[in-house]
This record gives sequence, structure tokens and C-alpha cells, in this order.
Amino acid sequence: MKKLFDLVVVGAGPAGTIAAKTAAENGLEVALLERKTDLSVVRRACTACLGLKDEFFGDVTFFDDKTKRLIFPRNGFSVTYDGPTHNLYGFHLTSPDGTKVRMGDINEGKKIGKDARVAVMVNKGQLIQGLADECRARGVNIYLNTNIVDIWNEPDGVVVADHRGNRYQGKFVIAADGVNSRIMRKVGLNKERKWIGTYRDRACEFVGIEFDEMDALIFCMGWTTSISLAPSTHEGWYHVATASYDWRDDLEKGLQEFMQSKAYAPWFKKARLVSGHECACVSNIYSSILVPYKNNVLIAGDSGWMQECSIIGAFMMGNKAAYAVIYAINNKQINKQGISSYLDWWTKYLIGPYGAGGGFGADIKDYLTGEDINYLAGLVQKPLHGTLDFYTIYRGIGKAYSEQFPRIAEERPDIMEKFMTMRGVHPEDGLAKRRKNGFLSLT
Repeated sequence: MKKLFDLVVVGAGPAGTIAAKTAAENGLEVALLERKTDLSVVRRACTACLGLKDEFFGDVTFFDDKTKRLIFPRNGFSVTYDGPTHNLYGFHLTSPDGTKVRMGDINEGKKIGKDARVAVMVNKGQLIQGLADECRARGVNIYLNTNIVDIWNEPDGVVVADHRGNRYQGKFVIAADGVNSRIMRKVGLNKERKWIGTYRDRACEFVGIEFDEMDALIFCMGWTTSISLAPSTHEGWYHVATASYDWRDDLEKGLQEFMQSKAYAPWFKKARLVSGHECACVSNIYSSILVPYKNNVLIAGDSGWMQECSIIGAFMMGNKAAYAVIYAINNKQINKQGISSYLDWWTKYLIGPYGAGGGFGADIKDYLTGEDINYLAGLVQKPLHGTLDFYTIYRGIGKAYSEQFPRIAEERPDIMEKFMTMRGVHPEDGLAKRRKNGFLSLT
């Protein structure tokens, strides 16, 4: 027997919960399907960071501490979050010897206070659980422990089936089931995207980590695996993650090499691993989908974006997708034309500024040694623009180093030669390497 709804949302993450809430509070009969049994528990490597003040997907977000709301002023909505927070005042890249390239002056930012923060850390599980509670209060039918295994179209709607054989039919479906989206595979949309590779990520929480300027998101370069650190909303806790696109890389070994190195061992001298707060994820990463729609199925969140659209981006996608469905159903346009506002927004604010992605050139660690990276990190003395928007970070770093090219050419012609070699690598060659080092792409 099929359960009938106006809208079926698959996935109770940021995109799915905001989509279900928005649709229900505007009169639609909504089902929200989620394979997890406890939404407050997040078992994926996520720093749960909400970037503020820089434009992203056409909006500039703010967090109001008094009303406990994340505000999207241009899109005209907000999200309630009354859990613990931790302010971030910048982003740092560090080299193997500990030299920092600073995006934001942490000490000056802390003196100014919340007006200078570039992001706020949240408890993601509490954020999602709060939205789910709001969904229930607005009449959303939430089905937990519901793993979707199939989807198809019938003359009167879209049907999704779970692992128990239950069927849920909607006039529209919003697929917000994450980076390894089964809906994307089932409807065939991954075939339209470039497979970038397989990303493995392992994260854990420590107490007792100590170093200067801790209120920043930190990416450490020059190691076998990527290393990142960020403060947690738990007082005194620190989120530490290691990741790689190469299946041969030992993530635990890479983390231990970093923690025991001369520059970083002092950070972990008093550190202790928090038992029970470890997680890992394996993701097949694709380029962004150009048209997030097929046969009355709308795509939102990480399902259709390059790896991570962020919590901020997911909220905007879910909200825009829901309003498009509201318009379509109320105007009895149960088709692509009915939800065209979502497709137009996606094209203008996602594909337009950021492109589809998927073309990767050289991997820095294949060309630059740790000593090279130490030298380059030491060239940028002043803090750059404080931000947690990675596109702004890339542009800022690019500009800073382009200004240093004459000095690099004079002092380190060997590094300039490596830059020229990297520049000559065709993006498809780098992509082919990542595919070779990944797992089979399931389409």
C-alpha cells in the first residue's frame, strides 16, 4: 500500500529538514524519510561550521546570538538554533614547520568580538534534531530507520520504496540524501557528471590540545594525508580530521606522523582522545549537476554539489527547492516548468559563479616538498582577508602569491620551475589519477 503526499523528502540533513519544514508550514502534506534512527547523532566527518558575512550562493548569512537564529536576509528566512556555539575568527594554512598563512587576525578579531567572527561552530546533531522537532510540530510525517532502495515514476506521481517494501508517493520528491545519494544513482543523474574520485575522511575529538590562535579552522599542508583542526562546541574539545583521495594512504599513520612531528607534537603534549567520538566516511565525489531535476525529482544539498555544499548552502537549496514545489502544486504545474524558479536559482547562484567543477590538475604534494611549502608559507607575513568561504580563500591566496612571483623566481627558481610544470598539467590528467586511486563509481 502506498502512502500519498504532496512532497516526499529523502534525507533528514540540513537540506531535507528545511525543505520539509518550509513545505509543511505552507500547506503541503509532507513525508520526510531518513535511514538513521537518531538524528541527534552525526557519524560523518563534519566540522559543523556556519560561514558568515561573505557572499555564498547569493546570500550573506548572519547569526543572531540574542534570538538564536541563523539569518538569510536576501532569501528571507532564518533557522533556529539554541545549542552551544563557538566563534571562529579566521582560517589558517600551516606548513610542516608550523609556519602559518593567516586568513584573518585571530587575536585582533577576538578583541573586537562577535562582529569580527567569520564563522560560528554548532552542534550539528542538535541543529538537525531541532529542525526535525519543528517539522513534527508543523505536521511533517517523519519516518526514521527508513532506507530508500528504489524510485520510479507512475502516471500520478513519483514513488520511492524503502527496505521493508513500504512505498511513499509524492507529486514531487526532493532528494537530499547526501554525497553518496542513492536517488541520484537510481534516476541516472550521476551519468551526467564527472566522477572525481573517492574521498576518505576520518575524524576524532581531543581534549587538551594547546597552541596559539586556536579560534581558527586550520588546514595543515605538506603531509601524506590532509590534516585539519577546528574547535568544538564542547568546551576544551578539538575536532581533528585526516583525509585522502588515495586508497593507499593510511589515514591513521598520516595523523600520527603529524601529531609526532617536531612542529606539532607540542600541540598534543597534553592531548587525550575522547572515547566514543570518532567517525569516518567514504564518499564518491562528482562534479556538480548542471540541472538538479529529473521527472519531478529535485536534487538538493550534497546530492548534487561538488563534495560539500556546506550547511549554509544546503539550507538555501532546501528552502529554494521547497518554495518551487509549493508554487508548482498550488498552480497545478506538476512538471519541470512548475519548479523552474529552483532551476533558475541553481544556474544563477551555483553554476554561474562556481561552475560544475570536476576538472583537477596537479596535486601539490606530488610536486612541492615540505621544505618548499615551508618557504612559501613564510612569504606571506600579513593576515589576508578573514573568511571561511573556500572560493574567497583560493582567490586571496592566488593573489598573494602572484605578487610574490618575482621574489620566488629570484630566490627559488627551482620552485618557480615546479609551478610551471604544475601549470602545464592538463586537468583531465589529474582527474584520471584520482579516479585510478578511488573505488568503483556506482552510477
